[in-house]
Amino acid sequence: PRYGVVPGVVVQALAAESLLQDRAIKRTGFAATLAGILLIALILYPRPLKRPWRYAAGCVLVVAAILGTPILAQQLWSVSIDSAAWLFTALSAIAVQAGVEARRRLRLREEFDADSGLPNRSKLEKDLGAIKVADPVLVTAAIERFEPIRDAIGLAATHEMIRKAAEAIGQVVGRPVYRIAPDILAWATGGDDAAVQVEVKRVQFALREPIVTHAGPVDVALTLGLARGEGAVAGVLIIEQALSAISTARLTGKSREWFRGTDPQIRRQLSMMSELREAMDRGRLRLAYQAKIQLSTGRIADAEALIRWVVAKGASISPEELI
Repeated sequence: PRYGVVPGVVVQALAAESLLQDRAIKRTGFAATLAGILLIALILYPRPLKRPWRYAAGCVLVVAAILGTPILAQQLWSVSIDSAAWLFTALSAIAVQAGVEARRRLRLREEFDADSGLPNRSKLEKDLGAIKVADPVLVTAAIERFEPIRDAIGLAATHEMIRKAAEAIGQVVGRPVYRIAPDILAWATGGDDAAVQVEVKRVQFALREPIVTHAGPVDVALTLGLARGEGAVAGVLIIEQALSAISTARLTGKSREWFRGTDPQIRRQLSMMSELREAMDRGRLRLAYQAKIQLSTGRIADAEALIRWVVAKGASISPEELI
C-alpha cells in the first residue's frame, strides 16, 4: 500500500533485515508529519531579512536535518518517517522567501539612494504624505562647492561624506535624513518658525567641524531652504518650494531662507529668452548711440553703440534686464 509494486529482491531484503534485526519498521503516521510541517514553517516563514546569510545557514541546517533525521530515527527505533512532505515544505518556504527578498530589494532601489544608503526623494514624498505633524516644515540643505569637493576627493569619499553629514544632522534633529539630489539632503520637522530656526542653527553649528573621510577631512558648508506645508500641500510641491528657497538664499547671500512665494521677476526672466528671439525676428531691437566728447577740443570724437529692446507703445526693456 505504501510503495506500490515492489521488486521481489527488495521484499526479500526487507524481510531479511526485519528477521535479522528482530523488528518490524512502522510508519510514524500523519500526526508526526503534520508536526514536522508546522515546525519547518515556523522556522522558515518568509520575512524581511536583516542578515540574509543567517537565513541561508538556517535553510541548510533544516534541509540537512530533514534528510538525516529519518535515517537516524530508523537506526535507533523501529520507525519510518515520511520526510517527503517536510522537504516539500522547506523548499516551498525557501522559494517564497526568495520572492519576498527580491521584492524587498526592488523596493529598496526605488526608495533608497544606492550610493549612500539614505532614503531618497521618492521615499520622502511618501513619508510627507503620511506625516502626523500639523503644518510640517521641510528643510533642504544644499552642500556648497559639491562638484569641486567630488572632483578633489573622489566618489567613494564623497559618498562617505554624505553619509556622515546625514548622521550628524540626524543626531541633531532626531529624524530621518533623505538624499533628494546628489548635493542636497532634506528632513521634515515641526513646530513654530522660531523653534525651526533654532534647530537649523544647531545643524549648521554641528557641521562647523570638518567631516573626516578616508580621503581626508572635508569642510561642509550648507545653504538651507525651508518651506512649511500648510493645509493639504502635496509632498512634491513642498519639496519644490524648499528647493526654491535654496536658490533664493544663494541669490541673496544668506545661509538659509524660507520660501515666500515665487518671485514674479524670476518668472519674467524665464520667458525673456524666447521673447528676445521674437523681438529680433520682428525688428524690435534698435541701435542707440551714446556720444563721447573729447574734453580737449569739446567736440564729439566717437560714440558708443548701444542696443535697445523696444516693446509696446515705445517703452523699452531696461538695459540691466536685457544684458
